[in-house]
Amino acid sequence: MTLTDLDDTIAMAVPPASSHLAAWLDLYIDTRAAGLTVEDVLGRYRALAPVLARLD
Repeated sequence: MTLTDLDDTIAMAVPPASSHLAAWLDLYIDTRAAGLTVEDVLGRYRALAPVLARLD
């Protein structure tokens, strides 16, 4: 599989009454996702694959 689109949007569903959670998620996404590329994210999951396989 080839990912050609390096810009990826992140979305989460939050109940309307959870405004503090929504604000925290916005802040978390802004600070953690800054500068990440598709290759960075895929690399993290590739590194975790052996660990996750042992949990099954």
